[in-house]
Amino acid sequence: MITFRCAHCSSLVQTPDHKAGRPVSCKKCQKVSVCPPASFLVPLRPEPLSPKRRQVGSPGFLATLGAIGVACVIWVLV
Repeated sequence: MITFRCAHCSSLVQTPDHKAGRPVSCKKCQKVSVCPPASFLVPLRPEPLSPKRRQVGSPGFLATLGAIGVACVIWVLV
């Protein structure tokens, strides 16, 4: 069984292995997507990764702010 994301609505589509490289219709949006070959498939993550926001005053935020300040000083002096 091949599982991939629909190119139109991003929902998961499951299809038998023999449909690799052939058009497959999505059960959710009814649009046709081409099933990728098994050699191109990678494991699907359950949810997309979101960047972690840095809180004002945290060490990471202060380090970034300091690096920006140093870069500005160097840019002005050069």
